[in-house]
Amino acid sequence: MEQVIASFEKKGIQIEVVVKGTRVYLIANGVKASADPLKHSQHGWYYRVAYKKAFTSLFDKKSDVVNLVHESAEIAKQMIDEAVQREKEEKQRKLEEKFQSLTNDSNIRLVWGTDYRTIIVPNQPELSEHPFFKQVIEILKETGWYTKDIEEAIGRKADDVDFGDYSITHYYDMTIGELKQLVAKAEEVVKQKEKQKEAEKAELQAKFDEAKRTGQKVEIRRWTDDCNDPKEECDLDIVIEYAMPDGSVKVERHHTW
Repeated sequence: MEQVIASFEKKGIQIEVVVKGTRVYLIANGVKASADPLKHSQHGWYYRVAYKKAFTSLFDKKSDVVNLVHESAEIAKQMIDEAVQREKEEKQRKLEEKFQSLTNDSNIRLVWGTDYRTIIVPNQPELSEHPFFKQVIEILKETGWYTKDIEEAIGRKADDVDFGDYSITHYYDMTIGELKQLVAKAEEVVKQKEKQKEAEKAELQAKFDEAKRTGQKVEIRRWTDDCNDPKEECDLDIVIEYAMPDGSVKVERHHTW
């Protein structure tokens, strides 16, 4: 429903401001144009109309854009912001309503690609945006699983595989109940990874504490790498990372002959 919220005059031309849902329109001399309510740091609130020649030429025959200062633009902006919020809430309400109608026996498709992962509900693609399914994807990502890990967790191969030019996408058809079982396994993996991460963090801190207490460097880890000095007659370097008494990390390379 359209609502006239203001009327003002510019260059002797009467302008009517109309708000309809999330859109604002200005009407002048029978010409209706979409407008953006904006705020200028110095001049305050105004309406911008762009590329509507029949309208802009009424005020400036040389420009495709006109800016019409009027305080009602602030009200218009508030109204369309509220309309946008209402639309968003209504969309979320309908999405939740559809999600609640699903059961553990409802079918879904897990899409696991090289650079694209999502969950599709047949005939209801909008449900991919539901927080539950988005959270499932995030949990699966946190595991660091490859498709072989997913297949090991569900006990079977993908139902379909799409080989693109630069990517591979696996499709797994399952019920929501089966998806929940997969998520439970994934959450356990994530939990174990977090425990391992905390243990490694504590072990590293212990090495820094020892270095500070003794005033001596303490080895953190070591590995081999290609020799970085072409003048030396060696193939491999032994690289050692140390925790230093001042809290810094020092890396030393030792050539092998």
